[in-house]
Amino acid sequence: MNYLLKVSEVVEAAISIEENGRTFYRSFGDSTKEEEVKEVFYFLADEENRHIVAFKNISRDLEKYTPEETYGGEHSKYVSDLADKNVFSGKNTGKDLAKKVSTPFEATDLALRFEKDSILFFDEMRRFVSPKDHEIIDKLIEEERQHIVKLKRLEKTLKDKE
Repeated sequence: MNYLLKVSEVVEAAISIEENGRTFYRSFGDSTKEEEVKEVFYFLADEENRHIVAFKNISRDLEKYTPEETYGGEHSKYVSDLADKNVFSGKNTGKDLAKKVSTPFEATDLALRFEKDSILFFDEMRRFVSPKDHEIIDKLIEEERQHIVKLKRLEKTLKDKE
């Protein structure tokens, strides 16, 4: 079985995950009546949009880059599996999940899982892009960390209201 991925496929997976995240945040933001939740989710949708643009820029400048591996395909298989296990992998996942969650607390919990999954995926993705793009990936990872902080604050606010 050949698990070798092209760098472009890794970047496309990142774009797809971010698009689903953006759709989830926007869809749930549209459906909630709680202003605080709406504000956070709209902010996160805008952030995911910026990440999509960043990945598209990386995609334009792709160089052939092969990560060091212990055995052929090792890293490609791992990154492929990470992408497949991301909360927002798969077509239209963001919109479907936004319809399934019924409370802001559930949506926030799902968003936290997405942000954590994204950090793990982006960290591994660094090995697939040119070293000159590492700074961009690092910046995106830091932004995802800030999203977690924002979501944890929202989660605490929601718990305090119960």
